[in-house]
Amino acid sequence: MVGVKRQTIMRSLLANFSLMRLLRLVIGVIGAGQAYLTHDWLLGVAGLFLIGMAVFNLGCCGIGTCGISPKNKAAGPAEAVEFEEVK
Repeated sequence: MVGVKRQTIMRSLLANFSLMRLLRLVIGVIGAGQAYLTHDWLLGVAGLFLIGMAVFNLGCCGIGTCGISPKNKAAGPAEAVEFEEVK
């Protein structure tokens, strides 16, 4: 049972590898490696963050939240706005 779960998890993590996902992984590995060599913890955090995004396929556009909704063409002309002067 545990072996089947492990295979299912590995298959889902390795499926749908796109160019962007591969690019995140490569940049993250390079950043984490460079952080290890230079003892730079901030670069290491950024590298691990990118590796995590690549492994778990996360990102703002990965789940469809970056989409721009189309303009509503059914709306009529803009109404004139009246301003009141405050003294």
